Amino acid sequence: MSEWESRSDFHELDNKKKKTLQIIGLVSLVAILIFSVAYYKMALNRSTRNTEETVFEIEPGSSIVDISAKLSEEGLVNSSALFIFHVFLTGSEKNIQAGVYSIPPGISVKELTNIFQHGTRDVTVTFIEGWRLEQFALRADARFNMVSYEDFMTKAQNLEGYLFPDTYIFPYDISTEELIGYLRATFDYKTKEVLENEAAGELGLSKEEIIILASLVEREVFDEEDRRKVAGVLLNRHRAGMNLGVDATTQYYIPYLRTGCESIWFRCFTGKEASEVEWWPEDITGGDLVFDSEYNTRLNEGFPPTPISSISLSSLEAIVYHETVPYLYYLNDSTGRTHFSETLEQHEQNIARYLN
Repeated sequence: MSEWESRSDFHELDNKKKKTLQIIGLVSLVAILIFSVAYYKMALNRSTRNTEETVFEIEPGSSIVDISAKLSEEGLVNSSALFIFHVFLTGSEKNIQAGVYSIPPGISVKELTNIFQHGTRDVTVTFIEGWRLEQFALRADARFNMVSYEDFMTKAQNLEGYLFPDTYIFPYDISTEELIGYLRATFDYKTKEVLENEAAGELGLSKEEIIILASLVEREVFDEEDRRKVAGVLLNRHRAGMNLGVDATTQYYIPYLRTGCESIWFRCFTGKEASEVEWWPEDITGGDLVFDSEYNTRLNEGFPPTPISSISLSSLEAIVYHETVPYLYYLNDSTGRTHFSETLEQHEQNIARYLN
């Protein structure tokens, strides 16, 4: 073989290697691009770790970097860099508006970017069935700019049980008066049909007494079928001239009893103090049960002076459409199951069986 042929074969081999390396490089680049795009899409749609709805404010003049840093601090994005990259890649930086946003739990970067392009000062807020007035005030204080715990409690102090629990959307700058007025108006609207039903009139109770009983059922029982039975028991006891004996009414008073407040209507907690209070304490003592407050339905005849919580339509309907039962007693065991009995002896047997 001549020297020229040898060099030609070498160059041909070298060219093949180069082509092979180029192909490998191109394939690798394509693979990297495919992986990057796939990872980007996955990361873009991945849920964040926040487990609660969050109110987030974008202040006027905030840069995308400022917004991403704040989102990261509040745990609303898994990666601030990904948020920045996505915003600029899609050109969304031109459309993101200052405002207050209600951010749902587990949101993705893609969803978050979409939300920020529709400026709003509306806030979604949920008030839970069975909450007491203090819990409503704490939630309102945390969600709205112009509402404080103390102001809410002052203006709503006579409305325990008359603010309807539900999920609402209100302006971030709603006033305390407007908020309370809307919650009260919603209560009147939602309960009107049940309270004005013929069955409600046949109970022989005032509307206020029906609402009080509904609040007791709300706190005592969670199963809808059992609620109608418990309502029947409470009505039996009331008609028989027996004390209602509902420990949830004492539970309602305990936070004030244990802090030495002069009266439950004195409302002697600040917002910071109220946020640290266990508003439905489970550790009821013998001393709590024999303290003669106006809410102790073991010691006092008739109804407590006010409802003890917000009420659901389920509890209200349980009173109005109660089940006629032969029972005078009931108790809830540790699993939440309700046990009924007709006589005190049977009730004491149930206590020994299910509570001791």
